[in-house]
Amino acid sequence: MTGKLVSIIIPVYNCEKYIGKCLESVLGQTYKNVEIIVIDDGSTDQSLEVINRTVQGNPNVKVIHQENQGLSATRNKGLENATGDYIAFLDGDDYLGESYIERLIAAAEHNNSDLAICGYQKVDAQGVLLSKTVPGQYIPFEHEEWAYRIIISCARLYKKEIWNKYHMTFEIGAHGEDVPLSLFFNKVCKNIVTVPAAEYYYVQHSESITHNFRGLRNRQLPYRSIEKILEQAEQIPEGNSQDFLELGMMRFLTQCVFDLGRGASKDQLHELCDFTYKIMERYFPNYWKNKKSSMWSNLDIPFINKVEVKIFMVLLKLHLLYPAARIL
Repeated sequence: MTGKLVSIIIPVYNCEKYIGKCLESVLGQTYKNVEIIVIDDGSTDQSLEVINRTVQGNPNVKVIHQENQGLSATRNKGLENATGDYIAFLDGDDYLGESYIERLIAAAEHNNSDLAICGYQKVDAQGVLLSKTVPGQYIPFEHEEWAYRIIISCARLYKKEIWNKYHMTFEIGAHGEDVPLSLFFNKVCKNIVTVPAAEYYYVQHSESITHNFRGLRNRQLPYRSIEKILEQAEQIPEGNSQDFLELGMMRFLTQCVFDLGRGASKDQLHELCDFTYKIMERYFPNYWKNKKSSMWSNLDIPFINKVEVKIFMVLLKLHLLYPAARIL
C-alpha cells in the first residue's frame, strides 16, 4: 500500500441495525491504506456479532471489546490504539461515501494541513436525504467560519501528531464533548483546509444520542474541557484567529443556554449561566468589540445564527442570561 496510514476510529454501542453498512462503507473506501479500529462499548444487542461477521479475515481491522464506558472513553481508547499518520472518526450508526478518505487526505497532503474538514449529509434510517452541508473555502483570519460551523469530530481528518502534541482527549461523561476539542484545534492547527464535498452520512434515527438528548437534566456539558482548551489556547499566541475562536465559543454557549438548557433544572441553569459569565469574563473580556459577530458581516453564516449570537451578547452584557433562559 502507498500513502500515509489513516486510522479510522469507530465507537459502537447497540448499533446492530447500522454497523454492517457502516463497516462496509469503510472497507469499500477507494483509499486503501487504512487501519480500522472498532471498539464495541459493551453492546447488549448483536452488534459485536455483526462486526465480527463483517470484518472477518480483514487484516486492516482491529476489534476491541470493553465494558460500557460511554462515547468519550471509547473514542479515547481508539486514540490510544491508533498508529496512523492521520485520524478519522466515524460513529457506528453512520457511513461514508467511497471517496471520503481519499478526498480528505489528498487535500491535507497537498496543503500540508494539520486538519482537513468536509461536509456531511443528514439522512434517515432508509438513506433518504434530510439536509446537506457543504463547506466553502477556508481563508485564515478572513473566512474561518466553516471550521466553526462544521464542529463535529466525524467530519474531520486530523494529523495524529497534533493530538499527541497537545495531549488531547475527550471529556468523559459530558454531552457535546467533541466541541471544545474542535474549537481548540481550529485555533492551533496549521494550514486548515476545507473539502467541498459531503460524503459523511449522518444517520438520524430514534435510538441516536442526538435524537434522545432533551436538555441537561440527565447530562453534563463539557465544562472541564472548555476551561482546559481555553487555558491552553491562551498559552499559544500564534495560530489562527482569536476573533473566530471567540465567535465560535459564543455560538456554542448560545446553543447551550437557549437550546440545550431547555428542560434543565433551576440549579443546572444557574450553573450553566454562571459558567458562561466566568468563561467570557476570564478569556473574552472584550467580546463586545468582536467585529466577526456583526449581523451584517460577509461571513457565510445563516442570518438567524448571527441574530442569536447578538442576542446572547446583549443578554450577557446586561447580565440577563438566566432569566432569559428560564423564559425560553
